[in-house]
Amino acid sequence: MSFEIGQSVVVKNDIGSIKYIGTTKFAPGVWYGIELLQPKGKNNGSVQGVKYFDCKEDDNGFYGIFVKGSMLNALEDNKNSKSEDVAQYNKTIEKLKSKLKAVTDESIRHREKLIAIQSELQTKIEIMKSMESKLEMQTVENEYLKSIKLDLEEKLRQLSVEHQELKNEFELIQEELEINREIEREMESLDSDHYSPGDVRMIFEKNRRLEDTLALLTRNSKETEIKLKHELEHLQSEQLNMNELQKKLDQAESVVRMLQERIETTEDMDKMMERLTVENEDLTNKIHTLMMTIDDLNEIHELDKKLEEDQKQVELDLRQEIDSLQQIIRQDKLKINELESNRLAQLPHTDKSLESPSRSDQESELQVLRQTISDLRLKSRSDSVQLKLVKARYEILQQRIVYSQASMKFPGLIDLIFMLKLGCSDIAVVKDSISLKSLHQLFANTFLSLIENFLKLLITLLEFNYSAESINELLSELTVKVKACNLCLGDIINVFLSDDLHMNIPHNLHQSFQKLQDNNLDITVTLDLSFSAPRFVYECKECLKLVASSSQLETSFFFDVWKHLRLQTNNADPTITALIKEGDDNLARIKGQVEALKDISHVEEGHDVTFSSAMPDFKEMVSQIGILVKLYDLVKSDGLDINVDSLNKMIELTQVVESLYNLDTEVHSFEITVPSIYEYKSESILQQPSIDDGGLQNKLAQREREVTDLKLNIALLEQNMSSLASQNTQYITELTQKLQSLKKEEEDSSRVISQLEQDKKDLVSELNAVNRNTVSTTSFANLKSQQDYNNSLTIMEKIVHLKRLTKTIDKEQVDDFAWLQPQSKRQFWTEASSVHNLSKSLQSLALNAKPVSINDGNSYKWTKKKDSSKFAALVLEENYNKYKTMRTNLLCSEK
Repeated sequence: MSFEIGQSVVVKNDIGSIKYIGTTKFAPGVWYGIELLQPKGKNNGSVQGVKYFDCKEDDNGFYGIFVKGSMLNALEDNKNSKSEDVAQYNKTIEKLKSKLKAVTDESIRHREKLIAIQSELQTKIEIMKSMESKLEMQTVENEYLKSIKLDLEEKLRQLSVEHQELKNEFELIQEELEINREIEREMESLDSDHYSPGDVRMIFEKNRRLEDTLALLTRNSKETEIKLKHELEHLQSEQLNMNELQKKLDQAESVVRMLQERIETTEDMDKMMERLTVENEDLTNKIHTLMMTIDDLNEIHELDKKLEEDQKQVELDLRQEIDSLQQIIRQDKLKINELESNRLAQLPHTDKSLESPSRSDQESELQVLRQTISDLRLKSRSDSVQLKLVKARYEILQQRIVYSQASMKFPGLIDLIFMLKLGCSDIAVVKDSISLKSLHQLFANTFLSLIENFLKLLITLLEFNYSAESINELLSELTVKVKACNLCLGDIINVFLSDDLHMNIPHNLHQSFQKLQDNNLDITVTLDLSFSAPRFVYECKECLKLVASSSQLETSFFFDVWKHLRLQTNNADPTITALIKEGDDNLARIKGQVEALKDISHVEEGHDVTFSSAMPDFKEMVSQIGILVKLYDLVKSDGLDINVDSLNKMIELTQVVESLYNLDTEVHSFEITVPSIYEYKSESILQQPSIDDGGLQNKLAQREREVTDLKLNIALLEQNMSSLASQNTQYITELTQKLQSLKKEEEDSSRVISQLEQDKKDLVSELNAVNRNTVSTTSFANLKSQQDYNNSLTIMEKIVHLKRLTKTIDKEQVDDFAWLQPQSKRQFWTEASSVHNLSKSLQSLALNAKPVSINDGNSYKWTKKKDSSKFAALVLEENYNKYKTMRTNLLCSEK
């Protein structure tokens, strides 16, 4: 079984398509490179560093595999399989709808649970507020008790000091009393004669005073002791109160800590609720997006079904047309056979003109078929481009969902950035679908590339300057201008879906290009982009990269246009030759400048640049995109007359470009570290503690898995629909080729019929001439008439040869009419035919006729016998009789 590239096959129960057939370097023999529908392959089309074919590759695995032909089985594609595929698609869509409904119900339940949690959170917040007020009162009371405790401790310390002093004084007094008592005992033991009464009286008086003092001190000491006991008891009670207050304070502090933890937990719950709310909104948006995607896929599926029905109808019409053309071919063959039989009869009454087949209806039907095929191709191309646009936009929107944190902080800026990214993705899809075969398509591709580079510059500036005040001030104005730019891109896409731009650039598309150019210049002025006074991070580097890439694109288009002009220039005028040489020199210098710009524009990531000298105005460089439009307007006409004026205009444009990109400066790079807007994270998120909520996390994970399943099913459906569309396109191509071959065969048959009719007319006239020659001898007025007669015989000989070839072809049943084409030179035979011999005999008769001398005076004159008139006449008569015999035999044998 033979296989072809692009054919769907089965490899080890896996479906795939053939991408490569041939020998490889890793093993001998013929290998088949297959791209599988599932990631069950072993490579991406490359083995041991050698690339054999391209296939997709993702994180799930490889899609490419190499196998021998014995392991391949053809995938049968018929109507039943198509109907089964359609039924499978419908089942898949129903499953997706049921899953979507389940996800929607789950989202509603989560929303109700969220409302309940919010109400519970509100009650807890109220309880927390009341606890906070109690906590404040307890804190004030604790502060008051602490101050009292400090005062009592100070007073206790003072009383302790006084008590110690009184105790020391009491001990001293006791010692004095003890001394006095000893003195009295000594006095009593001593002889009273030694002392006078006055001395004794003084001693007793002193003792009495000491006793009074001691009594007073004793009384004071007791009072002080009682007082100190009271104070001590009071202090002990205060100490107990302080201990109780300390316990209460500790309890209050624990309550405060617990309340603080509750407050923090409540804040965390609040933040978590906000995060869950945002995630719920994101999931709702995802569900809405998936529903829109499913609706789009349903529309595409309906469109595909309608397209399949149209293709079936077209197929039926084409088959009917093929049958009719085959019937016409059979009729043409019958007419050819009839002409041959009539020619073989060679009778005068065969002068019947065959009716020339009227091909006006056939041509009109062919024209309708061509138009239908052209419309189907255009529709298929439009559907393919629209599908690519939807996929590219879907990927951009998925990226938009990923950066939700930055979107919460900078919603307007993120919307603007992804609006620009959508424009870039649309331009990339349109560029990939443009064929670069004509000058008009080259211009459209180059102009869109310039616009794409400018949008990428804006994206980079917005991504790294999100905190700049000027950006925030100009955000609304920039959004309006970018929306206008996207509207122009939408008009361009609409034009491209209905026109491949092979013949020309439509007027409305030209106007859209002009609007885009004006809009870009307006954005440049609004942002005040320049080399000399940059306001944004990476402004100089990105502007330099834009200038370098624009110069490469413009120079490439200049070279293409100049090559086109040189091909149309066949004039040897020295002025034009000199202008062409001047243009070649200018383009060579521009090419050198572009290479220099390319070298200096290479800057490492995370670096910005400065310039050693003054640079041109960046706004003027952006406005010079109009040079491209001027150049196209100059050469867009297919019937362009290459003259001195047009060449001078071209050279002026090259001089403008040369002066624009003549930058004599040095570039100095310096490192700068600025995170992009996608790396932005708020401090609240960075400080947010992790909360263990297994139930919600599991549900979120389950929803993510369901969304992933939906995405996989959608991707599979898109892939199947793309495969079906490619199969339908291939089938239409085969029908078109078959129709073209039948049309060519019909044209060949018509041409053969016309040629045979002309040959038949010539044959009839020649047969009439031959019949006339059988009755009487042909007389020639001059040598030219004889040569015409010889030419007629030569044609007759060709006809006989054609008859023989016709018999041979009829036996072999080969429908090849190339032998009826006019001969570029006269045919020679290796062996002379009967007609050829007959022609030679007639030619010899004419050549052997020569003048003879006749004796006018009737006098005897000797001449050679061969020169006599009688001898010459007899020889000619004999040769002529031989000629008539040969001709009669030839005609009889042909009959």
